[in-house]
Amino acid sequence: MAIINHIIDGITVARNQWRGIVTMYLIMTMIALTIGFQVYQVIEASIGTSVNLDEIVRGFDYTIWCDFLNIHGASLSPLFGQLRWHILIFLIMSIFMHGGILSNIRLDHVRWTKFWSGGARNFYPFTVIGIFYSIVMLLWTIVIWAPFFINLFTLIERFDRESPIIWMLCVLAIIWIVGLGFVYASSLHSRLRYLDNDTKIWTSIQFGMGYSFRRFWKILIILALFFFSLLLVYLMNHSLEIGLTISTPWLIFLFLVIQQMFILAKIFLRVASMASFNSLLDE
Repeated sequence: MAIINHIIDGITVARNQWRGIVTMYLIMTMIALTIGFQVYQVIEASIGTSVNLDEIVRGFDYTIWCDFLNIHGASLSPLFGQLRWHILIFLIMSIFMHGGILSNIRLDHVRWTKFWSGGARNFYPFTVIGIFYSIVMLLWTIVIWAPFFINLFTLIERFDRESPIIWMLCVLAIIWIVGLGFVYASSLHSRLRYLDNDTKIWTSIQFGMGYSFRRFWKILIILALFFFSLLLVYLMNHSLEIGLTISTPWLIFLFLVIQQMFILAKIFLRVASMASFNSLLDE
């Protein structure tokens, strides 16, 4: 089957999985609102309408950010302490959501009840698979970047221009991203394989890595197409933030609605990429 057919199948399946997509959006929104309200309350109580906030809003500047932390760091420290718990909750819910949406995609279910039951049933095996591939990603990152940064000063002394180092950096970045894409695809295929008659976890991992290696170029093309689609959504969102002048409550409401539509589009593209890999697995 041609790659474009896999992508069309993925988009079609993602459209049918709108219930799961809305559920994922609501879960992530509730987690974000929990953090957002806490940040707002702390800043309102300790900083208020300080002019330092105006400088932060204009854009990231290292000096301004350091000054901001030196002045108001004590007020923000409780947030940093709670951040680790929010990250843990997000990771747990991410594993749950992957279990639910991949189960619906693989088993051709569309109901909300199947999403929740699939997330609960596959939580443990998907956690094990996720930890394994997270370690693989970490090792891959160390293998690619550790030698470069260890020898960076030696390279600077050896070359009289910066261009060879920049080219080396670009090549390593491309290799690193391609490797991460391979690991991501292997992780998806391992989870999809596990859903076939509850295959053993390690058997699924071996299958996922082997299958992704055999279909490497097709996987790379699918990943590249969805990556550029996500990049396009991000650029559209960024251009809207820059170009839209918010001066009335109605414009604020419109801006928030458009922002949420962009977030839904990102989730839809992610689910479509998962469904495309599922279609590739059935080839």
